[in-house]
Parts: sequence; C-alpha cells; structure tokens
Amino acid sequence: MRCIPAYISLRNSLRKRGVSLDLKIFHSTSDNRKYPSILHPCIKIQIIQNNMKLSCILTLASCLITTALSAAVIVINPGSTGSSNERGVAFDLTNTSTVDVVKLTGVMNLPIIGTASEAFNLWTRDGTVVGNVGAGATNWTDRGLATATGLNYTSPSFLLTPYQFDYSTNEVLIQPGATLGIWLKDANQTASFRYVSGGSGTVSTSDGFNNGGITYTGYIGLGTNGASPIVANSTFGPTRNFIGTIEYTVVPEPAVYAAMASLLAVGLAVLRKRIQE
Repeated sequence: MRCIPAYISLRNSLRKRGVSLDLKIFHSTSDNRKYPSILHPCIKIQIIQNNMKLSCILTLASCLITTALSAAVIVINPGSTGSSNERGVAFDLTNTSTVDVVKLTGVMNLPIIGTASEAFNLWTRDGTVVGNVGAGATNWTDRGLATATGLNYTSPSFLLTPYQFDYSTNEVLIQPGATLGIWLKDANQTASFRYVSGGSGTVSTSDGFNNGGITYTGYIGLGTNGASPIVANSTFGPTRNFIGTIEYTVVPEPAVYAAMASLLAVGLAVLRKRIQE
C-alpha cells in the first residue's frame, strides 16, 4: 500500500513528541439481514497523548453495499417452453472481468416438472465441463444436496422452483478470467428437469461488475448415474441448455483494498492536520 511509508513517517515523527499513533485494519460485521456474513473492511487510526485520544475510523461500507452486498442473477432462457425432460444439465460459467471475483450464493431457480419433492446434487470443477462429463470424469467437487417441492414448470406461468445450496463452509468462487464447470442433476433419478434443445447457448450479464461480467455457456444433458464421482455415464447432446436463474454476488477485490489505501491516506492527512492545529 502506497500510504504505509507515510504512516511510518508520521508515526516516527509523533513519537519524538511523545505522541503514540496506532493503526488498525479490521472488519466489521454487516447489519444487512440478507447477507449477515459479509464483512466491511475498516481502518481505525488513533493518536494518544497525555491520556487523551483522537480517533478516526474509515469504512468502505457504502462501497460494499452497492457491490458485494447486492445479489444479482444471470437469467438463462427465461420463459422457454423447453424441449423435453431429463435428469439435469452440465454447463460453464465464465468470469470475464479482469478485477472482480464472482461468488455464487447457492440460490438457483430450476424448471422442475410436477409438484413432488425433488433433490438435486450440485458438483463443480475448476475449468470447463467440455470433455469432462461422463464415465471416468475427474476433478469434480461435491457441493452438496438441496431439496425443494416442485412448482411445476408448465405453461402459462412457467414457475421456477427455488433451491438453496449451502456454501457457508465451502465458498464457490470464480476468479477473474476463470471458468467454473457446473454439473446439476436430480438425485432421485427422475426426469424432473426441463431443458431446451437449442435456445440461448451463451448468455452474459454485467450486473454488479466493475468491468466484464459472467457468461453462461451450455453443454449437454445428463442421464442416469455412473460410477464415482457421480458425473453421469449417460449424456444427451449435442446441446441441452439450462432454463432458470443462478444468483451471485461480485466481490470487489482487489478494488476494495485499493480504495482502502486511498482512504487511509486521507485519514492520515486529516489526523496530521488536527495535530498541527
């Protein structure tokens, strides 16, 4: 951080005058109810002289509220009647930003046929799904199981069923320029998942990004289970596209900490002026 030399210089100068300067960089918990686990980077600068304290606290909360705290969705083939029913699909999500990290929230809205309880497995891999789904596929990470009661994706309403996968202890991140492979499949082995043959095979959105965005690229449909890892011996192509939405947030790294460096420099300047006064 460019401001560190300025901090050290000011601290050493103040020590000669019997003044203690303390700098702390910490995180405060968000009071946002939807995302209580999001932390706000903060800077506290404090000077002490003769038991008197002067403090300055800087926070990037306002910055984060408009970026990382605001969930967005990528919407794929909205309202499509679909082509047929299968057990799931495999596709790619690519982060085309050069600075922002994508964090999947675990919320997916799926085109479930019928009103029965349906459980879905979610697997991910670093890199594309192309050529990596089928017998003998490797390097997949099990992201758990989510269950919901189907809302019956049929005309005229085409209601999507919300699913919440738990990423609380195992974040799913897509680094700038990286591709994440998604494998989504009905754990009950019923053909409950509506897909579209054709449709939009590539969908992008830039909502929440400083630059670039997130891009969906369709691949194939999934059939019955294969051997471990469970990545389906039976596949259906050439392309079976996802219908639904995937929720994500944009983590402003490293832009947030670049802004923090600027705020720290401002805070030090303010304290220097107060001391001189």
